[in-house]
Amino acid sequence: MTTFRIAVRLRAPDPAARTARLALSRVMPAECPAILSRYDLWEFDVESGGLEVVEAILGRYPDILNPNKQESLVLGGEPLPGEDASMTWVSVEISDRDSGSSAGWSSVIGRAGFPVAEVRCKVLWILGYPGSATTGEVLEKAGAVAVSVTRSRGLLSNPVSQTARIFIPERPGSEGSPGK
Repeated sequence: MTTFRIAVRLRAPDPAARTARLALSRVMPAECPAILSRYDLWEFDVESGGLEVVEAILGRYPDILNPNKQESLVLGGEPLPGEDASMTWVSVEISDRDSGSSAGWSSVIGRAGFPVAEVRCKVLWILGYPGSATTGEVLEKAGAVAVSVTRSRGLLSNPVSQTARIFIPERPGSEGSPGK
């Protein structure tokens, strides 16, 4: 079985990411990233076949990828569009604890005959911090903004119903660092 991770983003500026960054700059200016991007993250556990299976799914279901307004990227370690090498990048993956959406998509795609064991729907936030900050500093700042703990601390996930995984993404020539 092979897992393919597909990030889907709007072609136009994402209003949710712009709103989140504006809120963070007002409420948590010291922890606010310089750049904040948001992607829908789809993980497909493919039982047989390769990327062509995922491409067929994306072509069939515009609810996953609407080619008129969205674009997809296969995650595999390369920098994402807009990632400046002079900055330190942190990824925050948000998953619902009980994802009816993931279970529903797994069922729909399985009934359609695709050789997919499971589909997981998540949100991927990419936070860019100035390159002068240490890895420990950016992970601490990302952790502070990622999980809501009060009305003025955290924003990107709700710890009651979601989990957040915070990490420095692995890139060619760098070492990845798992977070919380």
